[in-house]
Amino acid sequence: MPKYPYDKITDSTCRYQFGKDTTPKCTYNFKNGSIEIFDLNNNLIETGSTTRLGCDGIGKNNIWKKFYTYGSIKTIENYYKGYKIDTWKYFYENGDILRIENFF
Repeated sequence: MPKYPYDKITDSTCRYQFGKDTTPKCTYNFKNGSIEIFDLNNNLIETGSTTRLGCDGIGKNNIWKKFYTYGSIKTIENYYKGYKIDTWKYFYENGDILRIENFF
């Protein structure tokens, strides 16, 4: 059995379901490395890109965004080959900034 079981959607995307019915769903685009992660109710909870196949956070690259259940942005994060870099912003559900962190 492959490490990441999936249902093939098209030649360029796959949808992953980890575990049984208790884990998020993930759509991975092979052409550009983009990832979209959804909760069990199909609400978008995270977007980003990676240099490696998988939705478990290994090899996160560039800007990642996490969302509250109702769609407002929770965090904007920057990565380089899985390492935290640059400015990270955290938001309240109403969109106001909670805090800002810088990574070097």
